[in-house]
Amino acid sequence: MEVIETLAGLQIDLSAIGGSKISLWTLISAVLLLGVALISIRIILNVAGKTLKKVGLDERLQSFIMGGIKVLLYFIAVIILLDQMNIPISSLLAAFTAASAAIALALKDSLAQVASGILLIINRPYEIGDYIVTGSIEGRVVAMKLMHTTILTNDNRLIHCPNSQVFGGEIANNTGMATRRVDLTFTISYDDPIDKVKEALLEAARGVPEVLADPAPFANVINYGESNIVYTLRAWVLTEDYWPAYFRLQEDVMHSLTRNGLSMSYNHLNVHIINDEQ
Repeated sequence: MEVIETLAGLQIDLSAIGGSKISLWTLISAVLLLGVALISIRIILNVAGKTLKKVGLDERLQSFIMGGIKVLLYFIAVIILLDQMNIPISSLLAAFTAASAAIALALKDSLAQVASGILLIINRPYEIGDYIVTGSIEGRVVAMKLMHTTILTNDNRLIHCPNSQVFGGEIANNTGMATRRVDLTFTISYDDPIDKVKEALLEAARGVPEVLADPAPFANVINYGESNIVYTLRAWVLTEDYWPAYFRLQEDVMHSLTRNGLSMSYNHLNVHIINDEQ
């Protein structure tokens, strides 16, 4: 008890940093409080981390939330310690508020990117490995971060798209479903029977291994042009087989039409010359 009274009698002048005189015992108490605060912060972060994992949040979102919690806890600990040492915190809070506002104003575009990144992670319109089309950019997603999404294009370019741009526009996920439909159009002469053309198109589709039997391929007339009839051929395939089936169908339709005595047509103009000589 005498030791505590002796320590309490020793004064430390903190006027240089805006505080008043405090006892050595108060300073020791603040150090002990700091130790308790650090242990408490570690426990809280551990519990928060386990809770977020149980909830099943994305790892990137977990990291972002944990970083925010850590900053908040340390800020609270500093405020408590300063108050324990009789150092006025009103001016510190005012300075922190002003600095926060200035930083937020300077980083408003970056904060918008982060907000869009969080919403993309929560809504999950696409995952890493998906093939997407957003604006004029299309390709496979190779990375998703809070600031941007990285897309690998078909010509092997890495494009970093700002998340605000991706989130604010249309997103077509071409690999979001297990199956896709291949839609092709062909122009055939008016002289060729419609039923025979449709059967030739379906024959080509049935000969492609990637084409699914259910739903069955479909062929029909979709338009009558000035010089030819426009047919459509629609076939369902597994998403990973889309491009092999697409190119195979293009070739096999031509072969099937030839085998059946049919031919593709093209726009042409018939000119009739009338002899007016008398």
